[in-house]
Amino acid sequence: MHTRRATKSPRRVSLAVRTLLSLLASAGLAHADDDARDEVVIRSKSGGRFVQKGTILDFTGRELTIRVTRGGRETTYPAEDVVAVTTGRSEHHVRGSSALKAGEFDEAARELEFALGAEQRQWVRREILALLVRTALATGDGRSARTRFALLLESDPATRSFHLIPLAWSNEPLDAATVREARLLLVHELEPMRLVGTSLLLAHAESRDEATAVLRRLTTSRDDRVRSLALAQQWRTRLAPGLTEHEVSGWQRRFDELPERLRTGPNLVLGRGYERAGQHDRAAMALLWSPLVDDHDPYLAARCLVEAAESLRRIGQDDRAFVLYREVVARYGHTPFADDARSSVAEMTAPRDEATPTDGDTE
Repeated sequence: MHTRRATKSPRRVSLAVRTLLSLLASAGLAHADDDARDEVVIRSKSGGRFVQKGTILDFTGRELTIRVTRGGRETTYPAEDVVAVTTGRSEHHVRGSSALKAGEFDEAARELEFALGAEQRQWVRREILALLVRTALATGDGRSARTRFALLLESDPATRSFHLIPLAWSNEPLDAATVREARLLLVHELEPMRLVGTSLLLAHAESRDEATAVLRRLTTSRDDRVRSLALAQQWRTRLAPGLTEHEVSGWQRRFDELPERLRTGPNLVLGRGYERAGQHDRAAMALLWSPLVDDHDPYLAARCLVEAAESLRRIGQDDRAFVLYREVVARYGHTPFADDARSSVAEMTAPRDEATPTDGDTE
């Protein structure tokens, strides 16, 4: 009597082998420090540029450390002098980055999560985390954005991706889970995460006083980034009837002093301030900052476009408002603000009924 041996289908074996090879390739890329050959373009003190080749050991918001090919010595350069970096990245990393640029956010999240799990170089992991924050912002997933940003910040408090900090800039209703999360963030060891918590709880009546007290302390932070954004968050508490153009002009001066990468978010509150002060044209200009200059947060950029269009309609500039509504649909069609824009476009293009003569009308 013959016994039948269990066999695996060739297709399943092939799939398993391909998966294993992919994992080994990713791990090999991460481990092969001795064989890695990175290339860094550095700005010299004289204003020129030179190329340094070797293996990047770390790259933070403060400095880049590289073990140069010749001699194997370690050299450190200030981060602001680093012009460009070329390094090997896993296929998942590359595909995830490409999917994010193409607006394929689910695919981007899957590929980047895989890349993060396989990558062992800490500085590249931070790069992947930043891409995951951007992906979460693009889909309106605030909880994921906050979690990933916290990991990024814990790895490098001086992160070059600080501008991705997922602050709330509008008073949106919070569910119970978000309230609990935000209250924990109020006592986080890192100031930027405490700022994230306060930005959420400014919209929660029962926690607003506590959040405002924490925010007030953050406005005196030694970290310029935290202090500047905390001051801009305070503007939200002053968006009330009676807001004067003079006060909003003060906000404008502070806004102009912000590094450009930190103006996305504050521009929404600035625009709303001008709107409250009756300066509708200036409101539209302020609101257009993020969609025109830096739309790393598509939800916020789409909101700004819709509100800018509404400001323009209030001063009779319907043609310009129409263009902005169409822009929301074209660029940010996956956001809920696109529905508002579509409704406005339909309203503005709907044929109007001609007046019908009454019994008392005469020709």
